[in-house]
Amino acid sequence: MPPAPLLAIDKIADEVRNLREIIADIMPSRRPKNPIGDDVRQSPSRCNGVQDVRSPGGVTAPFIRALIRHRKLRSSYFSADWFTDPAWDILLDLTAAKLEQRTVSTSSLCLACTVPQTTALRWVKNMTKAGLLVRERDPDDARRVFVSLSPDAEAKMHAYLAKLGAVAEEGGPPTL
Repeated sequence: MPPAPLLAIDKIADEVRNLREIIADIMPSRRPKNPIGDDVRQSPSRCNGVQDVRSPGGVTAPFIRALIRHRKLRSSYFSADWFTDPAWDILLDLTAAKLEQRTVSTSSLCLACTVPQTTALRWVKNMTKAGLLVRERDPDDARRVFVSLSPDAEAKMHAYLAKLGAVAEEGGPPTL
């Protein structure tokens, strides 16, 4: 069972990653010309030392992370209250995590949402009941629960994101 400081470090690392993504979008010199379309068919990358894999539709985790960054960028211009969508934030984060071959704890998933933790937990609970998410206890730490997409939700996300990537490649407007 990892000690409490290691769990805190995991949370901090997730927050740093989220901040890095926001900063990358705010700084125009670091922003790619078409971050959505360009990331769709990019060769697999490495994230945290783990090989990134493609979805069945060819979408990569960097493409999904670009979508997440674009969603967060809106809060630089408009109040985040106008765009709260915890279910979509959860689906995007878990899809990217699956492609990055990493597990996601409930607490980490709550940090990825732009809503209070209690609201995020309620969404995780409701999405689990609806069959979109699967929760399982960490075998090494009974206090931690990992969350992943159900096989059906994963297939639907891959199909949707592949279609979104194809639209972006054709020069159409992406749906964020």
